[in-house]
Amino acid sequence: MESLVAIVPDPVESSFGDVFDALIESLQRGAEAAGFVLGPFDLAWSKELVRGDQGSQNEAAPSSADGISSRRPSVLLFRDRASVPGKSHLLVMFLVGETPRSGVEMTALTVALDQAANLPRLLNELLSPRGGSAKSSQSFPEIRIMGPTFSGSASSLEFGLRDWIGARRSQSVPIPRVTVISGSATAIDKAHFLSGLDASFCATTVPVPSAQAALLKWLNLSAEDEVAVLSEGDTVYGSQLLSHHSPARPKSSPQPTERNPPTAAPKLLQFAFPLHIADLERAAKESEQNAAGNAISNPGPSLGNRSLPLAAAQQSRATGDVIPLFSSAQTNSTEVALLELLKTIHDRRIAYTIIGATDVHDIDYLAKQLQDCCAESRIITLNSDQLYLHSEVNPDLAGAIVASTYPLIGQNQRWTGASSPFSSQTYEFSSGTAEGVFNATVALLGKPERMVEYGMPFSADTKASDSQKPGLWLTVVGRGDVWPLDVLKVDDSEGYLCPKMTGGSTDLGFPPSRVFEFFFVAASVVCIVAWLLMGVMLFPSPDQTEGVLAGVRNDLPISIQVYFGESVFKTNRRARRAYLFILAGGLLVTYAILVWYYLPVFSGFRAIPDSWSRVRFASIIGIGIISTWCGSAVAGATFWLLRQPARRLSVPTKIVLIYGTLVFVVISAVEFLSARLTGAKAVFLFLRTGTLGDGVSPLVPLLWVATAGLLMLMCTLRRLNLSELRSVGAVFLNFGTDSFKVVEEFEVKVRNQLSAPLPGGMYLAPIFLVIVAAYCYAHWAVLFASFDGGLFAAAFLILSLLVYTVIGTVLLRLIITWLAIRGLLRNLYWHPSRRFYATLHEGMPGGEDSVIDMLSADPAIIALEVSLEQARVLGRYAPSQTAVPAIGGNNVAVRLATNSHLIGRLTRRAEKSQERALLTNSQGKWRESTRHRGIAEKLLARLSQKIAEIFEPVWDLDEEQPWSESGLPDGSVMVAGGTYIAARVADYLRQVLPQVSLFAFAATAGVLMMLFAVSSYPFPAQGRLVLFNWVFVFFTVGTCAFVYFSMNRDHVLSLLSGTTPGKISWNGTFLLQMFTHGVLPILAVLGAAFPTKFGLMARWIENLFGA
Repeated sequence: MESLVAIVPDPVESSFGDVFDALIESLQRGAEAAGFVLGPFDLAWSKELVRGDQGSQNEAAPSSADGISSRRPSVLLFRDRASVPGKSHLLVMFLVGETPRSGVEMTALTVALDQAANLPRLLNELLSPRGGSAKSSQSFPEIRIMGPTFSGSASSLEFGLRDWIGARRSQSVPIPRVTVISGSATAIDKAHFLSGLDASFCATTVPVPSAQAALLKWLNLSAEDEVAVLSEGDTVYGSQLLSHHSPARPKSSPQPTERNPPTAAPKLLQFAFPLHIADLERAAKESEQNAAGNAISNPGPSLGNRSLPLAAAQQSRATGDVIPLFSSAQTNSTEVALLELLKTIHDRRIAYTIIGATDVHDIDYLAKQLQDCCAESRIITLNSDQLYLHSEVNPDLAGAIVASTYPLIGQNQRWTGASSPFSSQTYEFSSGTAEGVFNATVALLGKPERMVEYGMPFSADTKASDSQKPGLWLTVVGRGDVWPLDVLKVDDSEGYLCPKMTGGSTDLGFPPSRVFEFFFVAASVVCIVAWLLMGVMLFPSPDQTEGVLAGVRNDLPISIQVYFGESVFKTNRRARRAYLFILAGGLLVTYAILVWYYLPVFSGFRAIPDSWSRVRFASIIGIGIISTWCGSAVAGATFWLLRQPARRLSVPTKIVLIYGTLVFVVISAVEFLSARLTGAKAVFLFLRTGTLGDGVSPLVPLLWVATAGLLMLMCTLRRLNLSELRSVGAVFLNFGTDSFKVVEEFEVKVRNQLSAPLPGGMYLAPIFLVIVAAYCYAHWAVLFASFDGGLFAAAFLILSLLVYTVIGTVLLRLIITWLAIRGLLRNLYWHPSRRFYATLHEGMPGGEDSVIDMLSADPAIIALEVSLEQARVLGRYAPSQTAVPAIGGNNVAVRLATNSHLIGRLTRRAEKSQERALLTNSQGKWRESTRHRGIAEKLLARLSQKIAEIFEPVWDLDEEQPWSESGLPDGSVMVAGGTYIAARVADYLRQVLPQVSLFAFAATAGVLMMLFAVSSYPFPAQGRLVLFNWVFVFFTVGTCAFVYFSMNRDHVLSLLSGTTPGKISWNGTFLLQMFTHGVLPILAVLGAAFPTKFGLMARWIENLFGA
């Protein structure tokens, strides 16, 4: 038989009942790993809890001072699972309670030590009358102690051991050797603990000084930088953390103190807070519940949650370990002191805040306060716990760095596992403390090879005879899991850590995520297709019809030819080539970012088990190489096109090969020289990158930003296409008459805004300065507290600044363009010809019930056909009398009769050009179709000037009977002239308004993508980034709402569209606009601001509709 003394938190006295439960489970699993199974047990604390529950609430709850647990230890009895009848191997585990301040229960400890030392003799006395016997499984007497749990219990444990050893020495009783291994204490002064004590001590967790030194070195801050340290001032652990390498000095003042470590490390701004500070939150919740009264009886809809409700921290049944508060005012004072502390961190713009707390609930509470008061500071905790992933805790700690001995990552048990068969078993632990206790237990039971996650990962150069010691793991808390950042070697020159005399594992154990593989292959294929389409469209000359590429180009859909092809008009080709080059280069940069984050997969190439997996891996890499070269070739060729004249030849093959190879070599060199391809850090980066939905992948925000930029470029190309296909540059309303003079001026303004590459400098400069200033204020913390390095931070900052600038420019152009269009519409409404807008529908196929969708991007020639039809009516006019009296020196009938032949000839020529445009378009000759349509628009412009000149004298006549004066044509001719003007106005608006909608779409989609970018990664000061994006979102929503509401209520547009002027028409088009540009962005903002509650509400709606 053998024995083990385990020192665990007193579940009654210490308020650490949850830790007690976890450690009991770890002790049991450690014993099972050593070959034992649990048998009978006796827990003294369970009897005290029963006594407390049976007593009155007004009576004082029992404490350990007068309870059973303070007088004797609890006992767990284990037996060997391989025992045979008549021969048993037993393990007696004595449990002794402790608290962070009072330390170990001395009486129970003495009893446990006595029984453990005398256990064989006592059992022999009991078994001898029955013919049995008992003997120790140890070759020499030894007392094995697992503990203490709290560093503050070390002094009481030392005192108890000295007293017990002294008593045995005075009685001339043999003194067994004492071996102490702690699974969680990190702040014990080993030299002081062992001074004058015949014992050995080590721990299975990295000590505070070593962890803090390694962490500060990893942060790579200068001596002028500051790091805030929040820790308990009334425990030994907290005092050791605050004092760093100096002796522990408890601090009671919440005021910060500055200290410079002896090395060139950052300044530590130290704050102390009381243990169980989370009681402030519990007090606040109790106050809210009392104020609510009977409201609890009506809880409202039940929202499904992925986690059980977070259990309240156990309240202490006695006050032996915590000085009680006799006034609730002290709670308010503590709260005010904490707020002042957080205000200091915020005012000094500290990039990192280290939280060192014994109670995990204190960590959650402080993290929540930090997120609310100083979100720009990156949170670092020194305790790993699965509670961080709970749905009520995760929103506060998502993105926090955890620096601990055990990362609680299942794969790490393979990365650091021994080469024994037993290492194939995987354990799950609730906290790093529980795992440390497990390792300490199996080490004390003589099975060190079964310690899990103990050692450095991927120790390929470690021999089986070498000793292993753990490092300091840096992990980041995601939305659903914890992901490794790095593992640091620590200085253990004092021998604080227990050695593990077994070799490490060489198993990389990180097969690429199938989702990431599919995403990489899909993105590669999409990029290859896009680059090939651009090459097919651009490499041959625009007029080339012979050759393979020209043949393939002619077989492509017209929409692709229009999008990626050269401009039809020579004057627009230089600008279009520039945008196509930016698109090709931007897509190549985006793909290079994806490749950079996929390159660490080479670290696991040696670990690929089978040939098929190696073939699949090689195929994926081959696809990446092909895609990169295609992008390089197209980007190089489009760059070459920038220097060519408007009328050019085909792109030479040698240009494609030389430029493509050169760009490919440069990109490959940059990728491989800058990327980390080997080592643990490369593995961890690859693992995080492949988790696209857990909120820790650095690839996701970069892809969102890059996609937003590419979307801006694609919308610009679409706008260029519309400007050519819709002939916005042609003259529509330049009628050359005095009554239309102001309309002509606004038409020029609209044309300039739509055709100009950028708004005027007087508008752009202040907008750009405002965006840059606000952007720098919101994003400055990204550079100082990014755990993915300066390269990632710089790339994100540069790309997002460019995208925000483009979005701001698009919004500015939307506002300026719509104001110009609205001025044009107002002047059109003031013009007397507005009375003919309503009659426009009579000439359409649907009659008076016809509705014209002014915002549709689909090509439509209805308004154009109506114009030509009215022109044909005017061309057939002949006066009924030879002499007609003049009106004010003008005779409309004479004018019309004189110019009827010219009107008819221009109408026929315009009709023929339009027919050729339709014919060539049906034949797939979109370039010729666009040219013929341009000719038709020019002819219609001449025709419009002539018709407006003829009817100019009648615009000021009575609106009800404009033909009552002598000298006017009959009513049908007058209606034809007015309807022609109305049709030209409608045709013009059908050309320009889709471009306004394109501005709105580009801005809305851009801000949504940027919102997704800042919400998909744990940026420091993420709240500030989200707020900055909110400003863009709400400004975009407000701008689009202003534009579309004004558009919907406009009198001219309502008359032309067939809706009621001056009132909102809630038709399908308007509702879709409001949802796309209003409801959807606001829902995205709410989802980013309240992800947990928004997700619960979504699930509740799904349940409501039975989904």
